[in-house]
Amino acid sequence: MNKLRNDSRFISLIHWITFVLLIFVAISGVNIFLDVDRISIGVIIHLIIGSLIFCLTFIRVLSLRKTQIKRINNISLFHQKIINIVHFLIYALLFIIPITGVATLLNQGQISEVPLLFHQLLFLLLCMLIVIHIVGVVKQLLSTKALFD
Repeated sequence: MNKLRNDSRFISLIHWITFVLLIFVAISGVNIFLDVDRISIGVIIHLIIGSLIFCLTFIRVLSLRKTQIKRINNISLFHQKIINIVHFLIYALLFIIPITGVATLLNQGQISEVPLLFHQLLFLLLCMLIVIHIVGVVKQLLSTKALFD
């Protein structure tokens, strides 16, 4: 039981570190977008943070495979499928977005416009999925009154 709790805390810690890194990568991405013609220290920082997100996601996925996650009770099968789809898409994008970010730099060290646009659109989709995830968590907390326990 204690190992399960420690694994859950580790997975939760990775979850929140990844969230904070996503905020930083979004900020650095906006700064890069404003000066897209050259590779700067901001691009390097963005690349490092994106790589960290990729690695943390990989570790989290491996940890999730070994750890049982507390599932929500008393929800419909449809609702559970929506939760699973949103989680799957978030994890898939957390892997794909860093790869597309690296692809933007493969054009002889220049930032390529088409991969950059694809990279930005995928990040926008990730942001929308994160908002859906947050709304779902808040809705679940309010419906179970877990906020007030």
